[in-house]
Amino acid sequence: MPTIKDIAKVCGVSFQTVSYVLNGKPGKVSAATREKILHSAKEMGYSPNLAARSIVKGKTFLIGLLFPAVNDHFYPELVFRIQHELQKRGYNGICSFWENDAGAAEAFRAIARHRVDGIICAHSDPVLLPPNIPVVNYSRQLPGADAVRFPKQETIRAAFEYLQQQGHRKIGIFASERSSLSAETLQLFPNRSWIKYGSCSFSGGCQMMAELLREKELPTAVITHNDIIAIGAITTALKNHLSVPDDLSVIGRDDIEEARYAPVPLTTFAVKGEPLHEVLVRMLCERIENPSLPERDVVLPWQFVTRNSVKNMNER
Repeated sequence: MPTIKDIAKVCGVSFQTVSYVLNGKPGKVSAATREKILHSAKEMGYSPNLAARSIVKGKTFLIGLLFPAVNDHFYPELVFRIQHELQKRGYNGICSFWENDAGAAEAFRAIARHRVDGIICAHSDPVLLPPNIPVVNYSRQLPGADAVRFPKQETIRAAFEYLQQQGHRKIGIFASERSSLSAETLQLFPNRSWIKYGSCSFSGGCQMMAELLREKELPTAVITHNDIIAIGAITTALKNHLSVPDDLSVIGRDDIEEARYAPVPLTTFAVKGEPLHEVLVRMLCERIENPSLPERDVVLPWQFVTRNSVKNMNER
């Protein structure tokens, strides 16, 4: 079994530097050296003695990852990336998912029983957050936790304004049944028959589009809660002999990998700058290292990604 000293010899650095990197401490070591050490450790089959580290450090080096079990490719992809980022910092993630409120409560209790060093989650009930465990919550701010948010209302307004610039005046929205639209956002959509609610899934997008198609009059464009809903909506529209974007334009959010390979490549919103999984892990590690930090609420910068799912009505 290779040791830290073996890795140090191969990389031409001190064993203290290797220890620093493998323990997941940020800074001080260049990105190139860090990557070289991590690559060598993997190639040599290095496996840390977690039990010994736990005793010495008084930590478990386990992080709870708790997310809703929706049929949305966004969360599985995010969890995969978070897990990889945690391993680079010397941690391992324990995943738990739920389908309803009762399942969420049990998921949080189960993770707490593992004595995790911290939690990364996406939930809206502060009662479920275990006390004395550092938490970073994705999507909204909760008391006692750091927050990382994608500005939903802001991106909806940006999508609406973009569609107006493209000449659209009849605009609908497909929203998550688990989320609420602000009163200000609802004012953008005076035709309530063009507002549909459903699950954050491909089937949810199909169902909402099927409901929309039963209306007497259709909008020329639809803004959706996320990309997987948008892809389901596009698929159902095409099956019903509508052209996207000629008959109906669609905008998503999240820029999942499937968005660029959808039946019609999807116009959407993406996180700009530091990737979301890196932001979540970095903030949690900072909180673990310094529990006295003031609570933080980080709103992610975004960028608009234009593809082929929106028609410019001004070019008629």
